[in-house]
Amino acid sequence: MDRGLWLSRLRRREVLADRVPLVLATIQALVILGPVLGPGVAVSYDMAWSPDPRWTPFVTGVDTPAPRAVPSDAVAVLVGQVVGAGLAQSLILGGVLVALGTGTAALAGEIGGVIGPLARCTAVVAGVWNPFVYERLMVGQWTIIAGLALLPWALLQVVRLARGNGSARSLAGLTVAAGLGGANTLIMVLSAVVPSLIVLAVGRRWATVRPALLTTVVVGAGMAAVWALPALAADADPSAGASATAFVPQADSRLGVLGSIVSGGGLWNVAAHPQARMLLVNAGAAAVLALLGVVCVMSMPLGNARRALVAALGVPTTVVLLSITPALEPLWMTLVLGPPGGGILRDSHKFLGPWVIISSAGTGLIAHAVSSRGWRAAAGLLTPLLLTLPVALTTYLAWGGLGRLSAVEVPADYRAAMAELSAHAHGDVGLLPWSQYRRYPWNEGRVSLTLAPRMMSRIVLFDDSLPLRSGTVSGESVRAAEVSQRIAEGDSPVEALRLVGVDTIVLERTAAGLAVEDDVRRAGSLLISTENVLVVRLAPPALEGARELWSVRVGWTATLLTALVVGGLSAVETLRQSRAKAPA
Repeated sequence: MDRGLWLSRLRRREVLADRVPLVLATIQALVILGPVLGPGVAVSYDMAWSPDPRWTPFVTGVDTPAPRAVPSDAVAVLVGQVVGAGLAQSLILGGVLVALGTGTAALAGEIGGVIGPLARCTAVVAGVWNPFVYERLMVGQWTIIAGLALLPWALLQVVRLARGNGSARSLAGLTVAAGLGGANTLIMVLSAVVPSLIVLAVGRRWATVRPALLTTVVVGAGMAAVWALPALAADADPSAGASATAFVPQADSRLGVLGSIVSGGGLWNVAAHPQARMLLVNAGAAAVLALLGVVCVMSMPLGNARRALVAALGVPTTVVLLSITPALEPLWMTLVLGPPGGGILRDSHKFLGPWVIISSAGTGLIAHAVSSRGWRAAAGLLTPLLLTLPVALTTYLAWGGLGRLSAVEVPADYRAAMAELSAHAHGDVGLLPWSQYRRYPWNEGRVSLTLAPRMMSRIVLFDDSLPLRSGTVSGESVRAAEVSQRIAEGDSPVEALRLVGVDTIVLERTAAGLAVEDDVRRAGSLLISTENVLVVRLAPPALEGARELWSVRVGWTATLLTALVVGGLSAVETLRQSRAKAPA
């Protein structure tokens, strides 16, 4: 055979082999999302996805003391205005799952060197089919899954930096991407990357790692400005963090809290816990597989990269362990409640991200070790087992969590009412019933946040407290807390809202009782009355409504400038490299 033809075929086979993980990641994303990809939008718990992408005050963080949905909701709106809300949700969720699978495979390849397609596919599967992804997806926290998806790509750059061929520019781009996901996404990435870079800077020449470390910190600060500045400048309720222990991991298996988190489970919201995890064989096998994966990675001949990965794994995992250790609860409370911004630590379960990624990459490396060391008899059994075991242990993730997630059509009258209120954007709106959670009949009774603030171009005042089985966690809005206090003292919800500057009441009728509806009807002039929505205009409010904080404008400016500068520099560098490679 002609040598050139042979090399051409070899390269073609290598290209096809490189695409196998991407194809598998795409297929499994389709299998997992399934009914979410249908007409409409999926609405569940924190994933209150507006069917009409609109730049509302809630989306931009106006009058939100701690804008947790900023700028992730803005990203969803931006994409939705281009392709439509339903397709935007499908593309974003699907893209996150594909990036998670392929990133885990890429990290495994970077750690292990040249590994085969089967080993990389095993990493693809392990990275996605785990309790961490399931539990976060079921409560609609897609931005935390996005943080998980960015972690393997960030750790890959850290490993390359340890070997002398990493890129500060790539880390800057990943930091921008994390910043677009909001506070949780960004802190998940920075809490792993920054400690690892510090360790590398101490162990190597400072000049080698300094550009990456300084760039990551500066870009991270710029991307955080959009939510950090308003949170620090606003007069938020200081009691909001008083229930820090309500958000620490909880056992989702018979292995206890520690045994549950080893395999990525143990979310604080027990409503997300899958019943299958109560089977000892299920949770036990998942824990053993995760432990073996971490051991495999740490036993590789990594050189300086091992210390970096230990730091990336150790610091976030220490945060998790600190939060679940009863003897250290006073220290944990001090960390969460003491320093400004300490509340971002409150949901400590998210810091399991590096553990999940490294253990998943290690599962792929175990498959590679089995298939490459001459264990032919064992490889024929163990390699397929390693590939399919994560799926077998997490079958409840398939098809939208076996139907827990699916796209629905938001009623036309609800959408029309929100559009009409948005067209007359003056005055603040009070939302009733006085709770932020709903069980919309048209959403098959699923628990979800109310859609109204994300659909209405008005400042919407709603109860931002969080009801848990262990009690109610205070919200962060001072105005909402005042309304709750007045209601507790005997005022009607309508009067309590009027006294804090609201001039319009929106009642989501399918979530309210007849008594509440009668009170709303008597409170003012009727503006809208449909099957799902009742809107009345009150008498002039007793107080002036909310005004946009200066910190919101400054925060958005800083974050947008950061993203534009990093994106612009990356584009210029890419163009320069493409020109350098072009033939003369």
